[in-house]
Amino acid sequence: TKAQIAVVAGAMAEGKAPLREKAFRAEVAKQPGFDVVTTEDVQWDPVKAEKTSGQLLARYAAKGGLDGIYGMNDSLANGAVLAADSAGLTAGTAKGNLIIVGGNCQAPGIHNIQTGHMAATVLMLPVEEGKLAAAQVKDYFDGKPPASKTVFIDTSVVTKANLATAAAPCSY
Repeated sequence: TKAQIAVVAGAMAEGKAPLREKAFRAEVAKQPGFDVVTTEDVQWDPVKAEKTSGQLLARYAAKGGLDGIYGMNDSLANGAVLAADSAGLTAGTAKGNLIIVGGNCQAPGIHNIQTGHMAATVLMLPVEEGKLAAAQVKDYFDGKPPASKTVFIDTSVVTKANLATAAAPCSY
């Protein structure tokens, strides 16, 4: 019923990370008692993600601890898994565990879901984003005006329950 959640973010100075953070915060805000307590910019660096996650776990220990960490990609989320292990915490989906989720359906995320250390990843593949962007550029130069300033790819959540089928297109 209550949760303190941290975001371990990519580069907040560029377009993708701020959009992901804004969308994540908007969804978390719909859950009564859930609170995103901080966003830490690690510039997409998994080593910084592990160090920062460890610091966050220590910082929030006296404030009831963190209940969840959102790593903006699975490499960053893996840093949170490693930090939790170093801190003697259990990352997983059972009651009392530190819930960690990631994104981009990367190999570390798939492995961590298989072993129960991550709750989920989001199937949002950079390759598909690139294909969509290239198609939009081609349409523009072919004289077709864009239908919208912003175009989003379809995403889906990958968990242990649907890993065998949903993760098929993942890059692992």
